[in-house]
Amino acid sequence: MDMASIGTAFTAIDLIRKGLAAAIEVRDFNKAASELAKLNEALIGAQSALLAQNTVLFELQREKFETAEKLRKLEESLAERGRYSLIEVTRGAFAYRVNVAPLPSGTIEPALSEPVHYLCQPCFDGGKKVVLQRHEIWGSVHARCPTCTLEVDTGERYQMPV
Repeated sequence: MDMASIGTAFTAIDLIRKGLAAAIEVRDFNKAASELAKLNEALIGAQSALLAQNTVLFELQREKFETAEKLRKLEESLAERGRYSLIEVTRGAFAYRVNVAPLPSGTIEPALSEPVHYLCQPCFDGGKKVVLQRHEIWGSVHARCPTCTLEVDTGERYQMPV
């Protein structure tokens, strides 16, 4: 065999070796590509699940805020209702009266910052705070609700002008 044939054989062997190495790289790349595709699908699925969880979390936070706001309003309403007591103004006529606070001297006086007043019982029970207004009619004093026009006879009388 001559040297040129041996060189050609070595070149051919080298090309075959490089071709096989390239084929192995392509095969490994294809395997890796399919695995990468699976990993990408799993990542996209995880991102979708995370987005769904964030949506649920946002909704729960909104509901919590609304519930906390309702609770705050109910507590304020309850505290406001606690400031009043249902009393019988005259027989069968009811109204809510602001609670009187005992002063340090032991006497019972209304709080100085707020005058004694009465609230319409049906309106107050319905969630509205409406102060009854003094109304004089035919020698008697009534307390009238400006909202529902309920009239409560206070039992108080006055001298009608002649």
